[in-house]
Amino acid sequence: MGQQLQVARVFFIHVPKVGGTSLQSFLRSFYETAEICPSPEAGIWTHDPADARRYRLFMGHFDMDFVRATDERAMKLFLLRNPYERLISLYDF
Repeated sequence: MGQQLQVARVFFIHVPKVGGTSLQSFLRSFYETAEICPSPEAGIWTHDPADARRYRLFMGHFDMDFVRATDERAMKLFLLRNPYERLISLYDF
């Protein structure tokens, strides 16, 4: 009683038009707001890995050098989709 589930550190690499926005919403439900790394302004990832280690959930576009420097053992998550279906979704949405 009184114990909180410790959720793994997750890097979610969001690729547009593959259902990532829904997954982002679902992932947020497992973390406190203070554990979620803020999205970078204008899409430019400038977080220092040493400062970013205080967060447990990362969502967006970042390179593997940042992931390795922050926590290389963390879970890396991304969704893929058939490119043809992704293109149709882009124009049909």
